[in-house]
Amino acid sequence: MILLPLDGILSNSPGLKSETRAKLQILRRQSKQLLALVNDILTLTHLDHDSLPSTVRHVDVNDFTRNLLSGYQPLADEENIELQFTAAPSPVVI
Repeated sequence: MILLPLDGILSNSPGLKSETRAKLQILRRQSKQLLALVNDILTLTHLDHDSLPSTVRHVDVNDFTRNLLSGYQPLADEENIELQFTAAPSPVVI
């Protein structure tokens, strides 16, 4: 529901400024993350009622942290705050 209008804006607006396009892409990525979070919460609700089996999913902490920080980068830039993240040399999976 949220992603369809964003896809339409990004694909059908060649005249967008690059800054606006970048912010819309961040918004799209964060919308996807929010949708995944809502789906996870719904899954937890089902798990609570024993209607779904539980599964383990491995997550790369470096990628997760990079994605998290990229959503805050525009705000940090506006406030002249430098966000820094030094990734581990190899993927850290939990």
